[in-house]
Amino acid sequence: FQEVSPPLAAGTGVEGWGHLLEGGFDCLVTDIEMPEMSGLELTRRVRGHDEFGDLPIVVVSTRDRTEDRMAGLEAGADAYVAKQRLDSQDLAVTIRRLGGLG
Repeated sequence: FQEVSPPLAAGTGVEGWGHLLEGGFDCLVTDIEMPEMSGLELTRRVRGHDEFGDLPIVVVSTRDRTEDRMAGLEAGADAYVAKQRLDSQDLAVTIRRLGGLG
C-alpha cells in the first residue's frame, strides 16, 4: 500500500466537507461526534453529491451500540469501526479493501 497523498485532518464536519470539495481524496474517515456537522450528516451529504458517490467512507466512533452502527451504515458509510476496538493496522486494511487496493 502506497499513500498517494498525506492524510488531511479536519476539526469539524463543515471543514471536512470543504476539504472534500477541493478534491483529491481517495477515502473519508469520519467520527460521528464533530462540531458544526456530525459525521452522519457529513456522510449523508457526501452520499447525496454525485461527485462522491463511490468515495469509500469509514466511520470511527466511541459509539458502539447496534443502533449507532446501523445509523452509520444507513447514512451511507461503507464501514463502521468502534474506537474501543480500533487497531491502526486493521483500519488500514479496511481502507485498502474499500479502495480496491487489497
